[in-house]
Parts: sequence; C-alpha cells; structure tokens
Amino acid sequence: MPRITKPELLFLFSLSLLTLDCDAFHLKEEQSEPPNFMKEYMTRGMFTCTTEYLNTIQELQKLIKKAYLEHIKCQEEMAAADKTYPTTTSSLR
Repeated sequence: MPRITKPELLFLFSLSLLTLDCDAFHLKEEQSEPPNFMKEYMTRGMFTCTTEYLNTIQELQKLIKKAYLEHIKCQEEMAAADKTYPTTTSSLR
C-alpha cells in the first residue's frame, strides 16, 4: 500500500474539517470543552475515504506517467525513422 506523506495527510485532514457541520465550530453555552475534531475525523470514516482517495490518485499518476513515457518513446522512434521512402508505383494506369 502506498505511503501517505505527512503534508498530504495534513492537507486532507484540513479539507475534511471543512465538511464537518458548521454547528461543531460554534460552542454552545452549556458545552465546556471544544469539539474533538480528530475523533470526528476517525469515527466518521473520513480517514478511510482519504486513504482510498489518495491510493486512487497515486494509481492515476502512475498511469499518466506510463502514457507519457510511451508517447515520448514513440516520438523518439519517429524522429529516428528513415525519412526517405521509395516511390510507390501505381498499377492502376
């Protein structure tokens, strides 16, 4: 399984906080402690979704890189190919 870097995890964690209900950011008068965003992040399945999303993005990146390398290889082969072709004669005359 590909590793998730700390900056990626922090970025995705901060994005997931944006999806929390706005009421979680406003402390109620009777509430004495702030909401536990990490608990929300873990219990709502956001970590699993984030991990799967990153894995899909990494697979996509590998496919794009493979397609790019194949394209470059074809361009190099075309550049190296002989540009003089024999004249073809038509037998329809």
